[in-house]
Amino acid sequence: MDYSCTNFRLRLIFAFLGCLLLLLFPKTDILAQDVLQKMTVTPIPSSERPPAVIRDHPDKAAVIFESEITNLTFSSNMLGVVDVTGNSDEGQYIVIIEPFTQIIHLNAKGYIRQSVRIGNPSPRDIFYFSVESMDETSNLISVVFNISPEDARLFVDDQETAINETAKIQSGEKDIRIEREGYRTINDRIVVSSDRIQFNYELEEIDIVPVNFEVNVSGANVILDGTERGVIDESGNLGIFLYPGEYALTIQKSGYVSITQTLEITESGNNRFSFTTQRNIGTLDLNISPQTAELLIYDERYEHSTPVELTPGTYPLEIRGNGYLTEADTVEIELGKTVKKTISLKKNVGTLNLSLSPENATVLINKQPVSNSGTVELAPGRYRMDVEKEGYDSYSENFDVNLGETIQKEITLEPQYGSLQFKVIPGDASVELFNSDGELIKRWNGINFLKKIQVGNYQLIVKADNYQIVDTNTSILKNETTKTEIELDNALSLFYLAENGKTVLCPNADIGDSGEINGITFTKRASHQITLKNAPYTCTSGIEDMSNLLNRMLFAGIDINSWDFRNVTEW
Repeated sequence: MDYSCTNFRLRLIFAFLGCLLLLLFPKTDILAQDVLQKMTVTPIPSSERPPAVIRDHPDKAAVIFESEITNLTFSSNMLGVVDVTGNSDEGQYIVIIEPFTQIIHLNAKGYIRQSVRIGNPSPRDIFYFSVESMDETSNLISVVFNISPEDARLFVDDQETAINETAKIQSGEKDIRIEREGYRTINDRIVVSSDRIQFNYELEEIDIVPVNFEVNVSGANVILDGTERGVIDESGNLGIFLYPGEYALTIQKSGYVSITQTLEITESGNNRFSFTTQRNIGTLDLNISPQTAELLIYDERYEHSTPVELTPGTYPLEIRGNGYLTEADTVEIELGKTVKKTISLKKNVGTLNLSLSPENATVLINKQPVSNSGTVELAPGRYRMDVEKEGYDSYSENFDVNLGETIQKEITLEPQYGSLQFKVIPGDASVELFNSDGELIKRWNGINFLKKIQVGNYQLIVKADNYQIVDTNTSILKNETTKTEIELDNALSLFYLAENGKTVLCPNADIGDSGEINGITFTKRASHQITLKNAPYTCTSGIEDMSNLLNRMLFAGIDINSWDFRNVTEW
């Protein structure tokens, strides 16, 4: 036997096999793979961090990652990442997320992707994690997973891993999961070692099955693996077709608590699922004094006369009212609970106590009239006060008001004086002088000179027997003499018109006397003699008691424009 020929043939076969292995597993590809580092993600208790408020996203949750890795990016299996803020140079990433259960993936060049699960967050919830770099490249092995179909997803120890190409994996036992919609999921446990570097799998196709969802509210969105699959109808149902397998389910509707859970759809059996949600609110019941104060939450005005419904979370309150100090507070709203608060605003005022002489003087603060009753409340600041009264010198002053301070002011106005030179014909006529408040100032007969009369407007009533009465006004000016001359007209008739041309006067006539004025005959009557029929032709001079008489005439629509009311004391 020719052993040399046989050995030569064996060497050729081994050389061919070696070339074939190099073609299947190129060494250059394996060496070219970057060595990946591992990240470790560790929760940080919120008690170890100061309270934080995400003001720009009050209806979202937040995850704060603290890390020295400067190129981190983030994604969600439920498409729930809304925004990423913070300062990576300072080692902080703020990831704003939708308030439902999801898995946040952390990616960085040169690192193996890591994931964290955020379970059922509420709006304004904040979660903290520390992310650190971990060097575990010493026992990484290049492995190839050949999987059909090629668009299936491979998870090694819950970390998604590339298929049909070389991947770096640590040696040892690994749990793998291979899944694709329309195919039966494969779960397997493998051992990765230097001599076990290739794994082959082929998924088995499966048929879709009917799935029914029952929810206690219509209009809720059903979301599976981040994709909306339909809306619950008016009857509270939604029917769809799905491939058997595991799904991340979210049922959500604005104003209601979202439902998130893992859903297992089986090939056989009753895939009917029933869910109950509740309104995602708590109640804020405020008793605010004064009731006219405004309630603002996040700078938005709310009506506080009835309880306010809010989604659970922490809210800043601002209560402000005109003339009161603004008060700020914070309230924690919990699902299904009512928070009651009583808030009384403090007046933003000081007090001005006034003692005036005369008491009925007019008080103006910054040119606006205020009460002269003695006490005026004013907001802190500088003011100008003017005190005025006809017949008196005005008083002005600037003053400051401080919060909570009481200022006492005693103000006496100095009277102004003028004089009255009065002459009357006939010389024995009686004269009465009344001020603008109707008070009798002086009574005399005939000519007179009143040297010191307080400035103001006055009424003069001049009477003499067999003469018509004169009722006139005069004004006394400061440091001036007012000259008034009056000549009474003879009373040719017991009945005559007053100066206004309407009122019929008959002061000197007796009850029952009659007289003609402008072709109309008037009769002087006592109050008990006046009827609805004779009222328009009655002279009422001298009547003091008109109890119920005037109202009866007005109610009947009787024309009493000619009546004389000068002596009436009882209405």
